Amino acid sequence: MSFFTLVILIVFIISAILSRIVCPNILSISYKKNLYDLPDSRRIHQVPVSRLGGTAFAPVIMVCFFLASGVVNRFFPEYDMNQFNKFILPLAGFILLYLVGVYDDLLNVGYKIKLLYQIFTACLFPLSGIWINTFSGMFGLYDIPAWIGIPMTIMVVIYIINAINLIDGVDGLAAGLSSLFLIIVGIFCFQYAYLFDTIFIAATLGVLCVFLYYNMVHPKGYIQKMFMGDTGSLTLGYIVSYFVIKFSSHSETFDPVADHSQIIVFSALIVPLFDVMHVIVLRMHKHGNIFQPDKNHIHHFLLKLGFTHVRITLSLMLITLVFVALNYILSKYINLTIVLVIDIILWVSIRYVLQNIIKHPQTEK
Repeated sequence: MSFFTLVILIVFIISAILSRIVCPNILSISYKKNLYDLPDSRRIHQVPVSRLGGTAFAPVIMVCFFLASGVVNRFFPEYDMNQFNKFILPLAGFILLYLVGVYDDLLNVGYKIKLLYQIFTACLFPLSGIWINTFSGMFGLYDIPAWIGIPMTIMVVIYIINAINLIDGVDGLAAGLSSLFLIIVGIFCFQYAYLFDTIFIAATLGVLCVFLYYNMVHPKGYIQKMFMGDTGSLTLGYIVSYFVIKFSSHSETFDPVADHSQIIVFSALIVPLFDVMHVIVLRMHKHGNIFQPDKNHIHHFLLKLGFTHVRITLSLMLITLVFVALNYILSKYINLTIVLVIDIILWVSIRYVLQNIIKHPQTEK
């Protein structure tokens, strides 16, 4: 086992252990202070559930990341610390969104205020030196100038953060899809020897594994159940957006076109990205407020079909893997613009089939 592999494994284990220690204390605080997400007409759950699960994310991730990075810097100076330096500004944005999320879960924050914080934290990516500067040939574009790529980066980060937030509608879905995304991205980071990126991913996956246990499969059910809340979805969305932008940023040492990494990373997020876009289009078509919650997300359709939360999460993760595999194969033979069109057609078809099954259920003879 290489040193690189050993570090990643240790980080994952420590992250999971710390999370296992922190989560019961979060549940205890939720119980003592009555900090629960209460059921209502828009929510799916029927009993109060702690909404503070996401408060475990940032502290555990940061402790593991800084401990591992410090050890590497102290005992293995041959590793390029420039990778770590590019993390500093995004980490500041990560912490800021975490604080905003905590405040929102406790006292509520208006969506306009949250949007302002998202814009500010998104600006930290270009300042750190990563922004979308290539489309890998999609729409015939390879190199993207800064005056287009930087504003686009900010919009994409905001879009991804809100997509992760909005897909968090059933148990395990946002965490499950994000975990799958991070595993796929982690393989690339490991392949390219991006040590600090891989450390951060390992720390995040350790937290998410424990959270999924409390969110989906805890044997005591709702007594020990927790949601990630806006604290979790905002920080998780920011992490995901960081890696999307990183793998859309061509540099002297990294070429996303050569190994199709950009299209694969995008494919791993198709479910939340396409789902949110579809819902926004429907709201605009009905002349409604695009920020007004509704039940037009794909997980709502699956719930109407009788799917359990676990089946919904696993089904959408499987669909994600299908898109990843399909796009990887297609990208080797056809233009990425056509691949995108195929993806859109497939997604619309899936939604159309689900809607028609719900509208015209089969009756038993």
